[in-house]
Amino acid sequence: MNNNIIIKTRKTKAIVKDLEIEFEEKYCMDETGNEVYVKEIEMENDVNLYDIYKKQKGLLTSEQVKKIRNKYHLTQKDFAFSIGLGEITIHRIENGTIQTESINTVIRLSNDPSNMKDLIIKNSSNISDDCYERTMKILNEIIKLKSHKIANINCNEIINVDFCTADLFDVANAVILKYNSNVDKISSNYKIETEYITNLKLQKLLYYVQGISRALFKKNAFNDAIFAWKHGPVVSKAYDTYKNGHNSVKATESTYEVSEGLSLIIDAVINSYGKISAYSLIDITHEEEPWKFVAINNEIAIDLLQDYFEKVYIECE
Repeated sequence: MNNNIIIKTRKTKAIVKDLEIEFEEKYCMDETGNEVYVKEIEMENDVNLYDIYKKQKGLLTSEQVKKIRNKYHLTQKDFAFSIGLGEITIHRIENGTIQTESINTVIRLSNDPSNMKDLIIKNSSNISDDCYERTMKILNEIIKLKSHKIANINCNEIINVDFCTADLFDVANAVILKYNSNVDKISSNYKIETEYITNLKLQKLLYYVQGISRALFKKNAFNDAIFAWKHGPVVSKAYDTYKNGHNSVKATESTYEVSEGLSLIIDAVINSYGKISAYSLIDITHEEEPWKFVAINNEIAIDLLQDYFEKVYIECE
């Protein structure tokens, strides 16, 4: 593109099929103030216009289709063949073409790795053996990661909430007090005895609070190190403080101070991982990269923790 071209925007209206759409149109001016035609800008305008139409009609946008395809590391051609579409169908859609409802349904189905696995098996004769094997490996890895997405968190909503790193014992107190409060409610409502949180379980919940905090906010829930012990991840400083054999533990204080975002993550962890027994949590953490990839008794690097939980809670969306 000519360096002397100035790109501006203006509100304009256009008819797409049955809809009149208002959108921000880009246009180009030369150094003399005359409007000039630039193919790349016009193509970008078309994609933006058609994406607005797609959103209003409940269709996947060009970027959403591209994101699904990239998740499986497939070319446009191989992705199309894998889900039973024509050779250039995905190319056209990613470049702005409006897909039919039926094609949109197939692409939307492929976003779920289990559905994608069924589709690629069904259409395996359309792709090379190498592509099939490579994609099946990726699918199996994603499906395994997805099975570890236990907390029910709306990532798009929670990332806009205020989040601040807190003192380790404020986080631990929040986990203990909230967990034990839930136990009291269950005991009262259902007249059954349920045990309060143990140190073993506390360590696992702190690990998940830290991991999900790093994935969603790119910040620590607390700044203390987590170590890969024999029975899973442990915050050694907290472990030493709450050491009580196999007995339940109590908070060191009756209050705690954590931000709204951190509080929401703690609630989500307690309401999901907290329902799983401590010994089952040991087994789950042993299957996860942060523990598997670190030598026993060594510190789990915060980058490793973040990378793993991003894969589970963001990339598996």
